[in-house]
Amino acid sequence: MARVWRRMRLDGTQIIAFNMRSHDSPEAMKAYETMIGATDGLLALLVFQYSPYEGGEGKIFWFKDRSGRDVPVITARYAQWYGRAKSKLAGTPAKLARLITRDQQDGPRHDWVIVHAWSYFKKAPLQAGDLDEELPQKTARQNGGVRGLEPVLWGMERLPETVRVADIHEQAWRLRMARNPAQTRAFLETFKHPPPPR
Repeated sequence: MARVWRRMRLDGTQIIAFNMRSHDSPEAMKAYETMIGATDGLLALLVFQYSPYEGGEGKIFWFKDRSGRDVPVITARYAQWYGRAKSKLAGTPAKLARLITRDQQDGPRHDWVIVHAWSYFKKAPLQAGDLDEELPQKTARQNGGVRGLEPVLWGMERLPETVRVADIHEQAWRLRMARNPAQTRAFLETFKHPPPPR
């Protein structure tokens, strides 16, 4: 991680993601502590469990970097993934929009969605049900199926105005501010923002 962190510093990368077999095992906790302890400016560590990706259900763990600052380990709460109709927190873009809308009614949340890059979906009307965007995966591409970013945008179109989509950097700063405002403000004063995209 010390070698990875040196490279991250060179290009301004502030957040890193890891796939863990079990997001809350003793081995995972030791790995988070070790990884974050090798850094001195990491904004957040994103974690998705191998199976299911959303197994952490958005739980957040905190560890200290080598400067003594709290760094969040944020597990994925939702997964956009074909064929997950019975899953509590995974499925089509329409299903995720419904779940996110439901969950935000309990108060502000800072969750993230991981997208299964190999899942195809078809666009459905805004009033469509949870399964209307699914199609057989073997012939999905030939039948107009789409995967990747475009289905994510379909889900975003379904969200009400009360749900604000933010990038992960903003979410990390908000979580840190909620946990320790004084520490976060002091960090912001010395924080080196990444270079602009080329």
